[in-house]
Amino acid sequence: MKQITFERKHEALSFCEYLLDYSRDIRLHWQQHKKWGLTINIEQASDVKELHSVLIQGFIHVFQIHKESAWLHEIIRDCYYYNDVDEVETIVDLCHTLLRDELEEEMVPQHKLSHGQYQTILETVFAEALKEEESVHFDSIIVFRMHTFYNDLIDFVGYALDEYKREEEYQSYVEHLREYMHLKPSNMDHLLIVQGPSFHFYDNNGNLFRQEELKRLTNGEPLYLFGLEKEEMNITPIIALAPEKISLYGDDPSDPKTITILNVFQEKVEFLPLKKFPFKRLSSQ
Repeated sequence: MKQITFERKHEALSFCEYLLDYSRDIRLHWQQHKKWGLTINIEQASDVKELHSVLIQGFIHVFQIHKESAWLHEIIRDCYYYNDVDEVETIVDLCHTLLRDELEEEMVPQHKLSHGQYQTILETVFAEALKEEESVHFDSIIVFRMHTFYNDLIDFVGYALDEYKREEEYQSYVEHLREYMHLKPSNMDHLLIVQGPSFHFYDNNGNLFRQEELKRLTNGEPLYLFGLEKEEMNITPIIALAPEKISLYGDDPSDPKTITILNVFQEKVEFLPLKKFPFKRLSSQ
């Protein structure tokens, strides 16, 4: 039998609900203490190892619901000095996403707590507490065993803020391009683009634009306004050609270059499977 004590009733209730949702074979007995809070005596007919695993996940469940957001708010305000309510909430939401989502590694730089990895760290903390004591005080674990985790979380919030700033800069970049293209006269009716390490560009008759021609077209464009180099040959040709319509062919809608084109040109662009490209493709330029 295990004894788990919570100082706060709502945390104890969340813990019990989690256990009972997992299995009705678990038997719970409550004891109320004026000094210590609520003690839950836990019994289960099945093996101890399984019970320990369930208790660990129950602790993580309570931590994520009742502690995690409070800690993130505290760190964002007190360590990084963000005070705007809406901005803080946006950053907290981003932190939750990075902590839980298992995104592609190449899409977002990794942190030791990001993309679900922090789940393993929490499991280790709570597992060690359960292994060492028959009677476990949840708040004592939080106070005495999570110093390292809290410091890691401070560093993680800094990492999330870097991501937040990068996203702000990206959105500003996209918006500036949209405004510029909205005012720029169109130079062609229909541009066809084929995905690859670098985009290949075709006119409406299936003629491939060669590198020399693309460089000549982009020479007069004020690329410095958008932080683009003259050697950039994925979005600058589209800026120069300013097509009325864009057909982008490929099989990877998550390609960052493709996402930027979709974000900038919006209703002007359609993304189509590579097999629907209507002309013979040339593999080199």
